[in-house]
Amino acid sequence: MTRQLIILLIMCLVFLSCGSNRGKTRTTGKVVVSVSVLSLFHPRTLTVRVLRGTQPELLLGNGRILRGSMFRINISDGKKLAVVSDDANGEGREVCLVTPAGKPWRGEFVLLVPGETERKYRGELRVVADDGNLVPVIRLPVGDLVRGVLASECSASDPSVFLRVQAVAIRSFILASRGRHELADFCDNTHCQVWLGSGKTEQPFREAAEATTGIVLTANGHVVPVPYHACCPGVTRTPAEVWGKTIPGITSVRCGYCDDARHHVWTWKVTAERLRNVLHESSIEWQNESPGKGVASVRVDGSLLSTEQFRMKLGRVSGWNKIYSNSFAVSISSDTLLFYGHGFGHGVGLCQEGAKAMSRSGYSMNTILNHYFPMLRVEYR
Repeated sequence: MTRQLIILLIMCLVFLSCGSNRGKTRTTGKVVVSVSVLSLFHPRTLTVRVLRGTQPELLLGNGRILRGSMFRINISDGKKLAVVSDDANGEGREVCLVTPAGKPWRGEFVLLVPGETERKYRGELRVVADDGNLVPVIRLPVGDLVRGVLASECSASDPSVFLRVQAVAIRSFILASRGRHELADFCDNTHCQVWLGSGKTEQPFREAAEATTGIVLTANGHVVPVPYHACCPGVTRTPAEVWGKTIPGITSVRCGYCDDARHHVWTWKVTAERLRNVLHESSIEWQNESPGKGVASVRVDGSLLSTEQFRMKLGRVSGWNKIYSNSFAVSISSDTLLFYGHGFGHGVGLCQEGAKAMSRSGYSMNTILNHYFPMLRVEYR
């Protein structure tokens, strides 16, 4: 076989390989998902302000059209929406932004919850009423959501390799977890993934999302909803330990890279009376794994909770800066409790602080992903 023929065959193989990856990438890039936003604020009043592009129309559920660049939406009777536009009023079961031709309008707009928050988004907007609150739902391409979640979860100063690792984890979760909510695929808080809107568009986030387009983690040919957390206690935990369920290919691994992280070790001191008052409970008992070891479970007024359930219960009423993780021990002296723990978050899957440290040490994206997910494959989809 001549040298020229060998070179030609190699070039053909490279071309076919690249073409195959590009095809999978384009398929993934076409996926559109929906996210219910601002759910933490339980809005009953919402202002929609259109920023640029062709001015949309607001379509009410009864078919009526309102025009303008700003719309104020209120709950009318718990189920209906009362809308005030630049020049008209109306009511409907739900509203959405459309083009003059009646198709879903996709553009930039601001959602304002008076006295609470103001966030910028880009996508298709629909607003519905649910249990007496307004629920804005935004449809957008997966790639846009990956970039937005990346900007919400990370800092533009984080190592570029870590941002790519995180982008793969975010995309894998999105593609494997659609349909988690009744009104949308996802919410915008920690139940799914934190998304603070499309306002932050720093170059590092765009580069990481684009460089990893189509790359996901899989097990047995299926994309896996990989979890991640801020800092592990030294060894990541299994989904069964924390949530009582399994996730294909997600196992416990020794991290070894987050020892110098801010929340690798933490303490919190509180009186037993104060803790009972905050939780509105009369009795709290600690059940240890064994003498001298950490807490295995907590009995609150007769109900047995895992340490993760207890952390979530306290965090919802008192903030997330008290008990940082589910790996802790409790020392009791008189009426004072001293919590001594390791890590920040649920401890399952990717340790963000560990992945950052590996990135700074020169490890590649694939090496980091293989370290935390040794049973998963890195693939193009």
